[in-house]
Amino acid sequence: MADALADALVDAPVVAPVDAVIELEGVFTRLMRLAIRPAFYRRLADATGIPLERSAYATLVWVAELGSARLTDVAEAVGMDISTVSRQIRALETLGLVSRRVDSSDQRAFHVALTEEGRATLDRTRRVRQESLRAMLADWSPDEVADLARLIGRLTVDMAALGQVPEL
Repeated sequence: MADALADALVDAPVVAPVDAVIELEGVFTRLMRLAIRPAFYRRLADATGIPLERSAYATLVWVAELGSARLTDVAEAVGMDISTVSRQIRALETLGLVSRRVDSSDQRAFHVALTEEGRATLDRTRRVRQESLRAMLADWSPDEVADLARLIGRLTVDMAALGQVPEL
C-alpha cells in the first residue's frame, strides 16, 4: 500500500502554481515521502546484507559524523527523543555496527562510536545510494546534475542557518 501511495505521488501532476514557492513545497512533500519509502530501505538491505530501517540508517550516519558521542548528543543531532535513539543504538550494537563505552567523566553515561563493520556498512550503503542516484540522473547532463547539487547544497545551508526544515 505504501508503495502504491509513493507511486501515485511520483505520478501526481504538478499544478501550475501561483508562484514557484508553492510548487517547491509540493515537490518537497513528494520528495520526502519517496525518500522514506520502505521499499528503498529493503533494496539497501538486499544490496548491503544489513537490514537497516530509515531511522537506524539516520542514526548510523549521525554516529559516523559525530565520532564518539554521548547518546544525548546523538539524540539531539537526529532530532528524536533519547528513548528512541537508545533503541536504535541497541539494534545497531546487536548488528555489530556501533559500540558503547562508559563515559570516563560520568559513569552513568556512555559514548557510542562506529565499529569497523559499521564504517564498512555505511560505506557500502552510501555506494548503493550513489549508484541509485546515478541511475536516476542518467538522462541528465553533467551541468544539470551539478546545478541540482549546487542548489540543493545552497538550500541545505540556508535551512541549517535558519534552524528549520519545512514541516511535511
